[in-house]
Amino acid sequence: MKRIEYKVLFAFLMFSTLLGLSFFFAMNVGINKTEDYVLKGLLQGAVDASVDSPTPKMPTSYAIRSRLIDSNELELITKDRMKSVDQDVFLYETKDSQQLTYIRPWPENDRFIISIIDETVVSDFEKKDLAITSLLVLLCLSIVFLSWIIAVWIARKIANPIKELTRAVKNTEAASESESGGKLYGVQREDEIGSLSRAFSKLLHQVQQALRQERSFSYHVSHELRTPLALIQNALTLLSQSVDPHDLSVKRNIERIDSASSRLEAQIKLFLNLGQERHNAETVDLQNIWQGAFDNIQNRLPIDITFDKKSIDGGVLHTNPTLFQALLENSLLNAFQHGQQVEVELSADQYRIRNQIKQRNSEREEGFGCGLSIIERICTVNKWTMTRIQKSDYFELSIVF
Repeated sequence: MKRIEYKVLFAFLMFSTLLGLSFFFAMNVGINKTEDYVLKGLLQGAVDASVDSPTPKMPTSYAIRSRLIDSNELELITKDRMKSVDQDVFLYETKDSQQLTYIRPWPENDRFIISIIDETVVSDFEKKDLAITSLLVLLCLSIVFLSWIIAVWIARKIANPIKELTRAVKNTEAASESESGGKLYGVQREDEIGSLSRAFSKLLHQVQQALRQERSFSYHVSHELRTPLALIQNALTLLSQSVDPHDLSVKRNIERIDSASSRLEAQIKLFLNLGQERHNAETVDLQNIWQGAFDNIQNRLPIDITFDKKSIDGGVLHTNPTLFQALLENSLLNAFQHGQQVEVELSADQYRIRNQIKQRNSEREEGFGCGLSIIERICTVNKWTMTRIQKSDYFELSIVF
């Protein structure tokens, strides 16, 4: 999307250019028309005053040349060398000058008086035409330049509040202040920016409140589940001690319950960790944490884990180790429960896992059905970018740290 400054500048430059060109042509046409109008009035006034006097006579002005002609000569003149300005005034053009010609009937002998006024005699405007045109061009460029300066000022005046508000919304500290009752930039303004800022402040407050409620719910539910889980584990321990070791069916069921309770305990600890306001981060060795996640998944699945392609760098990552190991375990469990031909890459910059999708094996251990949701939440907590691609034949998960 183009920046708003560019849009405003473009609009003002187009407007100022059209305004400058309109000014140039209007002034140029206006000056020429005004000169013609003045000369026409001077010519008609002088001739009419002389001819309409009690004793008709030729005009005596130094700029006007007059003579009497008959109808034949009038027809020849008006046909070959003149173009009409109005009904009685004709424009006579020569190579080096323009002349206004006024023809009207003479009171006597069916003749006509033709009077000519030369523009170059009355005015030297034609001599200064180049200078005046240059001046008009200069004024036109000045209008464009001045409009550009005004456009830049207006564009910044419009865009700066929006930029400040955008930075405030994106800034974590500004969002935290809004959460605790603070206000974003521009909430005191009475214009549209103020309305937008107040709307964002309200929305941020609602989002933060919803997140706090969700974290609080997860934390308290997980905390409440610890007590019955402890009772189940204690009862399971007593039951395993009293059962007949030769009863394989009961023993197998006890082992399954014990395995499920261990996984449930791990999930409760994970939810308790996710429900906390702050998460303690530390430097994590990628090789070690990968091996821990791999061992846990290997123990949970009834098959040997093999990879078509595996690349684990020996780097480090600054994050919460519990959350990161849970991310690895959930992604691996999802890949091997729902697919085959698993490819995995792990480095200090990115984690990527890809698997071919096949029909689910009913003998594999069932999970809790929230693996990808947990991964998504861990990425949100750490501000990582998660991308997932699901096609008919493969699934790929990519996380950029």
